[in-house]
Amino acid sequence: MHNSKSDEFYASLRLQRMSPSRTGICRVCIGGGPRPSSIRNRSPQRLVPSAHLKPLSHPLSDRKKTLPPSISLVSLLSVPHRAFRPVPQFFRVSKVPNFLTAAKSLGFLGFIRFLGQETMDPETDEYIRESIENSLGLPISDKNLRLKLLASEDARHRLQDQIFVLEERLKEAEKRVEQYKAEATMNAQGLRRCIEEKEIVASGYNDLVNHCAKLEKECSLYERDLERVMESCDELAKENDELRSRLQDDTSIMALAAEVESLKKDKENLRINLHRAEEEVKVLFEENKMLDEENKRLLGLLKRERHHHGSDSKRSASASAKGKRKSSQKDCSPLGRSIDFNAADSSRQPLSPLHQNSPDCKMHKHKK
Repeated sequence: MHNSKSDEFYASLRLQRMSPSRTGICRVCIGGGPRPSSIRNRSPQRLVPSAHLKPLSHPLSDRKKTLPPSISLVSLLSVPHRAFRPVPQFFRVSKVPNFLTAAKSLGFLGFIRFLGQETMDPETDEYIRESIENSLGLPISDKNLRLKLLASEDARHRLQDQIFVLEERLKEAEKRVEQYKAEATMNAQGLRRCIEEKEIVASGYNDLVNHCAKLEKECSLYERDLERVMESCDELAKENDELRSRLQDDTSIMALAAEVESLKKDKENLRINLHRAEEEVKVLFEENKMLDEENKRLLGLLKRERHHHGSDSKRSASASAKGKRKSSQKDCSPLGRSIDFNAADSSRQPLSPLHQNSPDCKMHKHKK
């Protein structure tokens, strides 16, 4: 990119910089025409080459990069280069309008005389001279144009580097934005899950609260019932104590209870004896029926025998009749039958003894 002519130019520029008579100055704008709007409002800035000026070389100079179409040559020439020093302290932005108004009011010659009266260093004088030539439309020297071109190329390379850095930063920012979006979506999903879980927990809590209220009501009812039961238990305990005191005071109750038990036993024995007596009466009634039938039969036989015997011998008949009657009475009389019945029925059970519960026995017990 840099040829031998540019190296010679830089060498001559160094020689001119070393000589006290001449200094290299570059203007802000080139050409004598009107300035663009981006530079018109700016104050003119003076760029002076540094003492250690070297041929410009940029690491990205070999790359085939082009400037965006929005960057014009005039805007590139207006960007200061770090190899140039700023405008001297004497000629600041605040003093430029004064020189311009003086040049307009006094004219060219009068303004030159005005500048001759001012004491300025050679660099400021050269800057003012080139500014006047630029305003008058005079051609700019090749040296200044070359300096402007080198400064613009260096500024372009730097802008390109800044563009690359900004692009990398933009990519990193996009990656971060994507990460932040992913994190935001994950956080939103987690938040939704938390909200859903919170709603579920809240519904469960409400159910538990309602169930707890129901249990509290049931517990209150149980407590009331328990209080009532305790009161009834207290009343029963009092009654029990009263009954115990009564039992302790009345000693004859146990004896009465024993007598009642003995009376119950006597009652049972009497009931058994009565039942047995009824059975015996039934048996005797049946036996009496049988005896009555037998007596009727015997009377019929007797009448028949009397009818068959003759009336010839009344005494012998009467004696024989008397002997027969006695024998028949002995054999067929109810007394004989009863005696035989007693002998036959001697095996039946006797009545239950009541000697222990008899009044004589009770009197004997009381006396003891």
